[in-house]
Amino acid sequence: MKFGKKALDLRLKKFDSNHPEVGNSYDILGDINYKKGDKMEAKKCYENTLSIYTQKFGENNQKIQEVMLKLKNLLFGKKRKFYFVVKN
Repeated sequence: MKFGKKALDLRLKKFDSNHPEVGNSYDILGDINYKKGDKMEAKKCYENTLSIYTQKFGENNQKIQEVMLKLKNLLFGKKRKFYFVVKN
């Protein structure tokens, strides 16, 4: 996590705040936060990624579709816990 934030800080110093490399950093941080269980922070990171990618690539880009899938998995993963029952 420490290195992910450091990479974001460096990219923000080097690039414009809506540069695709900054979006890549947010995407990586979203993945890290999701794996750590911090879904709210992951959601924020993915939303930042989506905003940057949409501005730079348009709505039909594959990168945007990948981030949308991550967001859907994050959001619907919460709901699925309430409806999914494992039987032995």
